[in-house]
Amino acid sequence: MTRIFRPNAYYEEEIRTGKLFPKPLLGRNSIIECAILVLFALNRSRTKVITTQTQSRDWINYWKNRKVSVSDSILPVDSITGNILEKKHSLYSSADLEEWGRICRINSDLQLEIDPQLESSSQLLCSKFRQWSWKNQNSLEDLSSYMIPSKEEAKNVLQKIAQENSENSFWVSKPEFGFSGNHKVFPTALIPALQADLEHCILEPWVDRVSDHSLLFHSINGTFKMDASTLLLSDAKGRYVGNWLSSEDESQDYISEMKECLVKLSDFAPEYSGFGSIDSFYFKTSQGIQCRRVSEINFRWTMGRVLLELSQSAKDHSKRDLLLFVKNIRANPDSYNLLNLWEKETGWKISALSPFSDPSEKPYRQVLLWFRIPKQEAENPLGMTKEIQEQARLRFC
Repeated sequence: MTRIFRPNAYYEEEIRTGKLFPKPLLGRNSIIECAILVLFALNRSRTKVITTQTQSRDWINYWKNRKVSVSDSILPVDSITGNILEKKHSLYSSADLEEWGRICRINSDLQLEIDPQLESSSQLLCSKFRQWSWKNQNSLEDLSSYMIPSKEEAKNVLQKIAQENSENSFWVSKPEFGFSGNHKVFPTALIPALQADLEHCILEPWVDRVSDHSLLFHSINGTFKMDASTLLLSDAKGRYVGNWLSSEDESQDYISEMKECLVKLSDFAPEYSGFGSIDSFYFKTSQGIQCRRVSEINFRWTMGRVLLELSQSAKDHSKRDLLLFVKNIRANPDSYNLLNLWEKETGWKISALSPFSDPSEKPYRQVLLWFRIPKQEAENPLGMTKEIQEQARLRFC
């Protein structure tokens, strides 16, 4: 049977709006489409990957020079109609469809459409309100957070926060459904001005984070098993920029903290089958360092899953793996040569999982790079990340 993968990394936005292929996020999602094309090509999988954007010929040739054919897996889809543009009815009408996040199906007209049953299930799994309630019921909420389902509740909660907290303290609001990074950070002093906007969200204190982590899992019918952990990398506003696969020494304490959470997850999602992750972080308190075990639970593929699958495809355990979004400002036709030169200078393996420019040679603002670095050189991953970001800035900005 033909296997099709849809890399809908805007999955939560599809849940929120009830519509496939949210137009404002298609450009950003093209990076994920390309990364998945590389992953399945490296695994020599016959999986077809749904794409909504045309890939740069330079990028396709870059991988061809590495003896990797990414173009063989491309299955173009019209993002407006949802129609599969490669009309092979006998192949695709009965195809096994897998998604980054499960929400749709292929109908008899070879058109992608929302599957009401999958949509309903995904709404229950991804609701931050349900996750908040589950955390509190199971004593897994390590911060004084608030659920604000209505305007009336917003008024009561915000009044309490304003009375009990310094005007200089900060808060973060997260909508019940929304893609990663779709949050707002603001000081207590702005609460009166923002009150009308702060409804139907989770409100949490913005704390001084030490490190961010993600526990990767898979589940079969509600039986959850841990696969690995990653060190998440974020910018000053808490937005994802990359992640490292954690070493055993780095992850030992974290995994110990998380075992109870994974066991209890079966009660929250007793029928779930698929990949996912639990996002966590360590933060400073007056008593020391504390772990917030469950920040969010993702019932879908994640960038950590992509990194783990890429690492396993390489079959070389002497290296550490890093995914990193780097800024790309200059329109430089030699970007891939510069990347190859960077490889030679360091002895690392550095791969462009996404193109530097679109087919018209307009540069993308960000490029996703995959680094494979000898373990002895990557014992301080956070420090090394800063060095790599500076080297990338000098080359591509």
